[in-house]
Amino acid sequence: MKNITLINDLQIPGNEFFDSIIINTYFEIKELHDISIVSKESNYIKTTFDLINKASKALKDGGLLFIYGLPKYLPFFAVKLNDSVVDDQRFLFKYWIGIEFNSSEEYQVLKNGHIGMLMYLKTKSLESPTPFNLNTKEVRVSHKSCAACGMNIKDWGGKKHLMNPIGTALSDVWSDLNSNLADATTIPEEVINRIYGLIKNDNSKLLIIKQRKNAVDHAANSIRVLENKNNTLPESEINKVIFGDCFEYMKSIKTRFPEGVFDLAFADPPYNLLKSYTQYKDTQEDIAYIEWCNKWLNGMVDILKPGGALLVLNIPKWAVYHADFLLNKMNFQHWIIWDALSTPAGKLLPAHYALLYFTKPGNKIKNNYEELKYIDSREYCLRFSCIRKRKSQLNDTKEKMSDIWKDIHRIKHKRDRDYHPCQLPIKLMNRIIELFTNEGDVVYDPFGGAGTTAISAKLLNRRFILSDIDEKYVEISERNLNKVVIDETGKLDYIRESVKQKNNGNGVAKKSVEVGYLKLCKIHNKILGKDEIRSLDFEIHDLIGKYTGNFRKLQNICKRKFESEKLLIK
Repeated sequence: MKNITLINDLQIPGNEFFDSIIINTYFEIKELHDISIVSKESNYIKTTFDLINKASKALKDGGLLFIYGLPKYLPFFAVKLNDSVVDDQRFLFKYWIGIEFNSSEEYQVLKNGHIGMLMYLKTKSLESPTPFNLNTKEVRVSHKSCAACGMNIKDWGGKKHLMNPIGTALSDVWSDLNSNLADATTIPEEVINRIYGLIKNDNSKLLIIKQRKNAVDHAANSIRVLENKNNTLPESEINKVIFGDCFEYMKSIKTRFPEGVFDLAFADPPYNLLKSYTQYKDTQEDIAYIEWCNKWLNGMVDILKPGGALLVLNIPKWAVYHADFLLNKMNFQHWIIWDALSTPAGKLLPAHYALLYFTKPGNKIKNNYEELKYIDSREYCLRFSCIRKRKSQLNDTKEKMSDIWKDIHRIKHKRDRDYHPCQLPIKLMNRIIELFTNEGDVVYDPFGGAGTTAISAKLLNRRFILSDIDEKYVEISERNLNKVVIDETGKLDYIRESVKQKNNGNGVAKKSVEVGYLKLCKIHNKILGKDEIRSLDFEIHDLIGKYTGNFRKLQNICKRKFESEKLLIK
C-alpha cells in the first residue's frame, strides 16, 4: 500500500510525520520459555526505549503508537512511556491488544499463544486528550456459528435482533487471525492491514519500524533451594476469613515465617475505577494507587514459599505496573489473558483482563497443566443448554488450553452475584487453583471479597486464608462458605440461591419494544424520534413510553444498522 512505509531502526525520518507508527521490537520465540529475571536497567530495555522515544518524534499530535513485542518486556516500555514527554507531548495508554497465534508447542506451564501490542495516543494533554478516530464501523470480526447448535458463538442474551449484520465490534483481544507462533517475531501482515484499516482516511500514513537484533541481558536466577523446617501454619489458623488489614497480616506472617508459608497467593484488587465498594474508596490518584499496589505485592512475595505461585488480576492499564514491579523480583511465567467482555466503552470493546502469573525463585514450581490441558473447543458456544445436549450426544471436541482464556464468562447477572461490584466466577478460580496448587496446599487472598477464592479452595480440597478490611464482606464470605455442602453423590458442591430480579412493573418486554421500533424505522427508511413515532404508529409510541432501556442508545443501534446495510451493499 502506498501509504505504508517499512524501515529498520536506523532509517527513522527526521522531517516527516505519520498518523500511526508500529514498532516491531526484536525478540526470539525461545524467549517465551526463558523465565530468567530481567532488569528494567538492562541494555535491551534501554536501547529499545531509546528507539521508541526517537520514533515517537515522527508521530503527529493525535497519532497512534503501537509497540509489538513479548508480554515479558512490554510492561517496562509502557511504564516508561506513561511518564515520557517528547517535544512537550505526552502519551496516553489506550490498550494492551492481545494477539493470539497458533502454536503446537507447550512450554513451562501453559501453551504460549499470546504476543502483546501496546497502543498509545500522542497528545498535548492527558487531562484533555487530542481527539482521534478509529474506523470501527467497517473493521469488524465476522459472526461465527456454534458447531453444535448453529447459534452465534457469542450469546447475545435475547438481543440477537440488535446484532450488526457485518460482524461483531473489534475488542482488545485479537483471536481471529490465522498466524503461526513460529513466525511471530515479525508482526503479521494481517495485523498491519487491520491497523491501517482502523486509521485509514484519504491521506493516512503508517510507518512500520522493525528493530534489528538486540540481545536481552538477563539477571542471574536464584537456583538455591531454600530450606525451612518450620514453614507450616498451625491448623487452628487455616481455613479462616480474617477481618483486618492485609498489610498487618502479611507483616506478621513474614516475621514468623521468613522464608514464606503459602503455596499460592492470588489478588483481585480494586481497579481504581470508582466501583461501589462499601469501605474502600476506589478513587485514589494514579501514583498513590500504584504505590499502594506495590506495597501489597511486596507483601505477597514475602509470604510465598520458594516455588510458590503469585497471580494478580487487573485491567492492563494497572497490570503493566504490577509486572514492572515484579519482573526483577520473581520469575515471569505468563501474561494470561482472560477474554471476558466487559461493558462496551472506548473505541475497542474492553475484553482483556490481565492475569499475571509469577513464581518465587528458589524451588520447583507446581504445574498440573498435563492433567488439565484439554478444554472444550472454541467451535462451540458456552450456552448451558447447548453444552448439556452436545455432551449427551458425545459431541465433545477438545483443544489445548493456552494463555488466552476465552471459555470463562464474567458474572453478568445480578441474580448470580453477591453484594460485591467485582465478584469473580467460581470457574476462573477453580482453574487457577487446580493449575498451580496440589491438594492440601494453602492459598492466600488479601482481598477476600465475596469469598470466591475460599469456596474454590474448599471445593478442590485445598486450604485457605482470606482477609478483608470490610466486615460486611467477611460475613458474606463466611455465609457463602456454609453453602459448600456434600451432595447426594458424596462430593462437595456449592449451592447458591439465585436472586430473583425485580419486574419493571409495566409488563412490557424490552425486546418487543426494540423489535417494533427497528421494524418501523426500516419501513420509513429513517431513524425516528418519539414525536415522529406518535404520528406513524400509536401502539409503538405507547410501548416506547414504557420502554425501560435507553432510547437514545436504541436510536444509535438503528443508525449502525442502516450504515451496515449500506456497507453490505458496497
